[in-house]
Amino acid sequence: MLVRNAPPVAVDDVFAAQEATATILDVLANDHDPNTGQPLTVTEVRTSGNGTAIIDTGGTITYVSRPGVSSDSFTYTVGDDMGRTDTASVTVHVYRPSPAGPTSPSVTVPVSSPPVSPSPGLPSPGPPSPAGPPPTSDSPRPSSPAPNRPPLVTGDLTAVTAGEEVTLWPAGNDTDPDGYDLTLVSVGRPAHGRVHTRPGPGIVAAAGEGAGAVTYVPDRGYAGVDRFTYTITDGRGGTATGTITVQVTAARPEPPDLPVSGPDGDSIARVGALVVLTGVFLRWLTDARPGRHRRR
Repeated sequence: MLVRNAPPVAVDDVFAAQEATATILDVLANDHDPNTGQPLTVTEVRTSGNGTAIIDTGGTITYVSRPGVSSDSFTYTVGDDMGRTDTASVTVHVYRPSPAGPTSPSVTVPVSSPPVSPSPGLPSPGPPSPAGPPPTSDSPRPSSPAPNRPPLVTGDLTAVTAGEEVTLWPAGNDTDPDGYDLTLVSVGRPAHGRVHTRPGPGIVAAAGEGAGAVTYVPDRGYAGVDRFTYTITDGRGGTATGTITVQVTAARPEPPDLPVSGPDGDSIARVGALVVLTGVFLRWLTDARPGRHRRR
C-alpha cells in the first residue's frame, strides 16, 4: 500500500529574549508531521534586519537582537526527510535587563508643634532649665557609598568558514553601569575548536570599547554551531560572563586536477590556475606557425 507523504505543519511561535543577547529558540517544539516518525529539521531562516538568527545543529535557532530593538519577527522553513516543507513565523519580544534597584530618595517632613496653653488651675511652665537643650551639630552625616554594580554583557554572534579563523572583541559591546573600565579576564574552551587571545587576557580598555581580541579556529572538518564563554570584570569586584556563538560553515571543495591528454600521448597537467605543457606537445605548439614546416 502506497502512503502519500504529507508536508510537515509549522506553527507560529512567540518568544522573549534579552536585548543583544544570544537566546536559543526551540521553534520545532510545536511543529509536527502528519506522517508519524519522520524527523523535522529547520532548513532556512529569513530575518528582517532587526536581529540575527542562525540554525543550530539540533534544530533550534540562536537569535540575537540589535541594540535598541523592542520587538522583532522572522520566518523559518521546516522540512521532513522526503523534501516536503512548510513555513512559520517567529515573534520575539525583546526586553532590557533590569538595572540594580535605585536607592529611595530621602524626604524631610517639617514638624511644627502648636502652642500649648495650660489648663486653669495648673501652674504655668517655668523658664527653661539652665542646662538648656542638648547640643546639636550642623556637620553633615557621612553617606554610605553606592554599591558597585556588575558589568552588563551582550551576547556575541559571528560566523567563519571551516579551515579559517575569525577574530572578535567580545567586550566591545559590553558596558558597565558605573562607568568603570572593563577587563577581559578569561575565555572558556569551545567544544569544536580552539581559541587564543591577542595580545592576551587582562587588556584594559574603556567601557563600551574593546577589551582584548579573541581568535577562534574551528576543528578540522567541523561544520555547525559552536559556543564558548568569556568573563569580564570592572576591577571593583564586579564580574559578568557572556556567551559567544560561532556558525561554522563547510568550505567549498576545490575542483580536482584532472590530466588532459594532448597529441602524441603527451599530457597537460593542471596545477591550480597554472597549466604545464610537457613533452612533444609543447614542441608542437612552438612549431605551429604559418607556412610549411617539418617536424625535427
